[in-house]
Amino acid sequence: MKSVSGLARDIYKNEGYKVRVHVFLRAKTCPFEKIAEHIPDSIRILDLGCGNGMFVNYLSICRSSIEAVGVDISESNIAIARRTIGERRDIQFVTGDISELGGVPIGANRFDYISMIDSLYFLPFARQCDAIRYTYALLRENGILLIKTISREALLKYWFCKIQDRIAMKLLRLYADTKTHVLSSEEMKDMLDSAGFGLINRIELGRGSLYPHILYICKK
Repeated sequence: MKSVSGLARDIYKNEGYKVRVHVFLRAKTCPFEKIAEHIPDSIRILDLGCGNGMFVNYLSICRSSIEAVGVDISESNIAIARRTIGERRDIQFVTGDISELGGVPIGANRFDYISMIDSLYFLPFARQCDAIRYTYALLRENGILLIKTISREALLKYWFCKIQDRIAMKLLRLYADTKTHVLSSEEMKDMLDSAGFGLINRIELGRGSLYPHILYICKK
């Protein structure tokens, strides 16, 4: 099985320099493989805030019988993602706003899993609540929501991430300059509870790295 960085190099090799740099850095810094360990084969999954489609592509190529849909608000990101599909029929990318009910042209109760990888905290708090309620409607009964974010409690790592993001946005212009709104563990738990989710686990994925990666696993 190829690594995420290997797949990113192959799939995005015909894209421009900034896209190739961005996907390389994402592949090296985000624990996609560890997140994928919590996703079984033979499911239908929706990735909200999919960017240029790296995680959806990884699941489609490296996992068995997975049908995957990626959604992002950026039309340019979706255009890049669609160029990576090739002949595969188990994958699609859609433009839509993950915080607006009805903002994505897909029906309710259609997915076994939904993932949100470093996308939720780009929304203001009120819109994060809307997005979580929306995921609840999109999941089948007993469906699973995976939220990968960063921990505010690990202060040094947290500020390292904030500084790195500012460099990527302001200096390198690898992606849009957007303010982040990272929730504390208690705020995240309260938001999930209010939407009707049960929190199965909170897993620290950043041990041994410079990044305070946290994965929330929630059940409808």
